Amino acid sequence: MSNLESVSQQTLVAMLRAMYPDLVINLSLNGISLVGLSLQQKAQLIREQKLQGFTNGIMDLVLYLPNAQVLNLELKRPRGGSQSSDQLVIQAKLEALGHNYFLIRDIYDVFKLIAERTTTEFRQSQYTQLINSSAFKLFPQVERLYQF
Repeated sequence: MSNLESVSQQTLVAMLRAMYPDLVINLSLNGISLVGLSLQQKAQLIREQKLQGFTNGIMDLVLYLPNAQVLNLELKRPRGGSQSSDQLVIQAKLEALGHNYFLIRDIYDVFKLIAERTTTEFRQSQYTQLINSSAFKLFPQVERLYQF
């Protein structure tokens, strides 16, 4: 994951946590840092993660919405970021199983996806929670993202 993709993902997660506190966000471990580890430590960590279910190419975020809806999100930088061959395989498998897979180049597209798949009442309840929280100071002009 590039630095720009990492910053975009961190920004998106912070916004989602503040704006949609009732949603569940699941992060893949694909961005796990191996910096500072010896070759032996890296190999051991990767081996352990694979035994626990780590899959190469899995999407960056899974977002759980009301009514058993799920968004599988792979974040890429706006220009130039491309999927690895492992990511393309995962996308094809998910789509063949009838699941969605969204390649996100603009984090605001995630808010459009949420608005398309949730009710106005749900979004209004989440907005009410935000404006009554201390996080509202961080995101004072987000009402348009709820797409009422």
